[in-house]
Amino acid sequence: MRKKELFPEPEEGCSWAMLDIDGVEAPPGVDPCSRDAVEYVTTLLPPEFREVSYVAALSNSAGIRKPDGELFKPGIRVHLFYLLNHPVQGPLLAAWLEQHCYNAYFYTVGPNSGNIPMVTPGIDPAPLRSSVQIHYTAAPILGEEVICDVPPEGRIWLQKKGADSVQVPEIEPTLPHDVKERRNEIRRNWAVENGYRLENRQVRIGASRYSSERLVPENPSEIRMGRELIRTDLRANGNVLGLVLADEKTPNSWYVVKSRPWLARRMGDDVEIPLEEFCPAALQEVQKLWWIHEITTAPDEDDPKNGDTAGTLVSALSEPPSGMVRLDRESYLRNLFLRNWGSDYVYGSGYVQITVGDPPNTTWQKVFSFFYVYAKVRTDRHNNWSFILHVLRPDGGWSEVIVPAQDLYDGNKALMELATHGVEIYSAGKKHLVRYILEYPCDRIERLVDRTGWSEDGQSFVLPQQTISNDPNGNGGELYLARSAQGLIEGIRSSGTLNEWQEAVAQLCLGNSRLEMALFLAFLPPLMKPLNHPTFGVHFWGTSSLGKSASMQVAASVWGKPSQVYHQWRTTDNGLEGLAYAHSDILLLLDEIRQANAQIVRDAAFMLGNEKRKARANREGDLRAIKRWRLAYLSNGERSSTDFVREGGIEVMGGFSVRLLDIPIDGGAGMGAIENLCGYPTPNELINAIETNSNAFYGDAAVAFIQGLFLRVTSDELIERYNAFKPFFMDKLPAVERNTEMLRILQRFTIIAFAGELAIEFGVLPYESGQAICTMVRIATEHESARGGSEPLDILERMGFIKREISRNRCSNFKRLNKAHSSFFEGGGYDPRIFWGYSIYPNSDSDQILEFRIPRALFKDVFCHGVNPKALINALRDRDCLSEDNHKIGKRRERCYVIPYAFVAEGEVEFDEQGEDNDRLSRQLDQLRNL
Repeated sequence: MRKKELFPEPEEGCSWAMLDIDGVEAPPGVDPCSRDAVEYVTTLLPPEFREVSYVAALSNSAGIRKPDGELFKPGIRVHLFYLLNHPVQGPLLAAWLEQHCYNAYFYTVGPNSGNIPMVTPGIDPAPLRSSVQIHYTAAPILGEEVICDVPPEGRIWLQKKGADSVQVPEIEPTLPHDVKERRNEIRRNWAVENGYRLENRQVRIGASRYSSERLVPENPSEIRMGRELIRTDLRANGNVLGLVLADEKTPNSWYVVKSRPWLARRMGDDVEIPLEEFCPAALQEVQKLWWIHEITTAPDEDDPKNGDTAGTLVSALSEPPSGMVRLDRESYLRNLFLRNWGSDYVYGSGYVQITVGDPPNTTWQKVFSFFYVYAKVRTDRHNNWSFILHVLRPDGGWSEVIVPAQDLYDGNKALMELATHGVEIYSAGKKHLVRYILEYPCDRIERLVDRTGWSEDGQSFVLPQQTISNDPNGNGGELYLARSAQGLIEGIRSSGTLNEWQEAVAQLCLGNSRLEMALFLAFLPPLMKPLNHPTFGVHFWGTSSLGKSASMQVAASVWGKPSQVYHQWRTTDNGLEGLAYAHSDILLLLDEIRQANAQIVRDAAFMLGNEKRKARANREGDLRAIKRWRLAYLSNGERSSTDFVREGGIEVMGGFSVRLLDIPIDGGAGMGAIENLCGYPTPNELINAIETNSNAFYGDAAVAFIQGLFLRVTSDELIERYNAFKPFFMDKLPAVERNTEMLRILQRFTIIAFAGELAIEFGVLPYESGQAICTMVRIATEHESARGGSEPLDILERMGFIKREISRNRCSNFKRLNKAHSSFFEGGGYDPRIFWGYSIYPNSDSDQILEFRIPRALFKDVFCHGVNPKALINALRDRDCLSEDNHKIGKRRERCYVIPYAFVAEGEVEFDEQGEDNDRLSRQLDQLRNL
């Protein structure tokens, strides 16, 4: 059976193409079945095809004549087979060729047999779009009485030319949509110029309204409009209605889908014709199925969901009620809907009104300004029901308001929420509000979510202002973000255009590695869940006026208004958990680490990385549902996060550096974050321009990137590409041996680079391919070098601790010994109150320490707290900073670890001067005794 699920097109597309040419008029004097005619056709193709070898196969109808000698089907009819230089998806190739046809005027337009205006490109796009299209290459079998100009051996041939394959350019994924709009525009313009008029229509499905349009001849009574329907065929579990039409060239090629029942669709391509125009009889069949409840002439107004008037609320026409005369058209239409609903409410003077009194003394009392129930929403667990209300504001625009159902019964909550959005509520409205909302006829039910980001099925991405879906027709339903979740992310919105942001913000970051990294990181959060990458953060640190704020601003501008997207480090555990949950799959920005204390910063890195809040009980003692998140976050401060935590007296564990990467904001050019002035005279002027522009143009980049994830790659392809990218990126780094912790850190740099390269590929970042890789390889190399070694952070921290503590206490906690051949003898001095080991001098007259000898048990007790002693000792040995022996100390042997003084000197700090003085005095007393 010819089903796409049985014969799917490869994900990467096909590396060859068949171009179907039907009915092109041959030049004067040229036989339409000749090779010259076919070569003429190639001159009408895009330039990329004209010098490429091809196989030509004449259509089976080519050259066949009627008994009277006329061609059965006139014109050039041929199939051209080409090799492509790379695989291309059929819909994209079809759109590219169809666009060429329109640009080169290689198309025809006119009425078909049903008097319906149709656009026919010179290259049939249907065989290219469909993966189940059959291509016939064998010669036709003709009866003896059939007259044919072309012998069987002359119907197919290879035409050699200079190139073997077509150099197909990169095709934008949005091109099919753009070409469809172009086709509709050509059709519409031709129809209007040739005696048709455009009529706006309103489709009602339950309580939902949809806009449509149809073309109508000026004299419809004289001209038949529409195809003749023979029968219908309901299939696909009742979701598709096949149309069997009279005089069809290809049977069963037209159908109607339940999700958009006002359109007739043609099999194999994306041609859509309003069903009213295409086949009125088919529309009647659709209405019998209750796929469409009503279709009427619409006023010249837009859907209220898109922010204009309430014209789409009309469900029938009738006379105004008694006493409600001289209404303007807009008021009349709203009033009609209220009447057809069968309610007691009427509309007039901008307000919903209720009748008061009995005839003939009936009057109307205002209750509230106009709003209506657009949909009901609930969570996937079928709780937390809410109403989506479309509110007509006093300024004439529309707002969308989510009102939880429980708020209708909780004092004045619903009243206050509506009033905040411009609803004017009179005293009589308070008692009518709940009834009006509950009784309003609305069959539309959508889903409610309490956080941003990916839906559970991965088919939608929720933002405060919109839901980006994998279904371009929205058949999967809309997702609405709960009102309680919107407060923390109200700044996520857009201003300006993507092009303006690219020129005014992104372009000024080019060549400035830290600003580039901030941009690349900003595109990472939507990739974290599909790639199953754990949450982590980046911390830019450095003194003031180096560009830390600029890096935060450019990253924030990807998602929304920087001044409203920032959050402060100064918060509680609960507050930070709430921020993380609200920013699932989007960027979280935490400003100025010094506002928090060291304990909170360390705990926050682990809490955010654990991706869930700690378990808590409700008032009944039962565990609340644990909220989970996945995100990337950006932080800044004057100190590195590791130093900040350490200086607060908090131990820094190895996992901390994996969860929060410390990146110095200074790019090494002596201008802070600025390395490339981008034409500005000073770094400050460039930073000021970036910060100003970031607050003027923002929000569109993230939307474009997420749309690219839906349009350009599948989830499986994304994972496959990232798995191939990881070793490619690692090969760019210095070839050194690394431990597991360092490899985990470098994975963070890898996925940031991957996000940046995707943003470049999608056309969101205006950079050359490879820019993100070069930048992140450089920063990763600098980061690895600055760690002071490839050992885990907790080992590096302990090594630093040993240097500092031995240097600080080298006189007070170590007993002096003088070296003599292979033994050591007490060199005088006092016995330390806290004994750590021995400081070894070359002789009794020297003040220069050679080494420190620390008994093994004491070394582990004093210096190995919080780390694996064996790992620490091995790391010191690998650096030649520790050895072991059991030389005599006095008359006994003692197994000690030996640490050279040169190692301790690297961490030279202020030492115990009193201990040094005591030691010096003791040696002087010994010398006096010897005298």
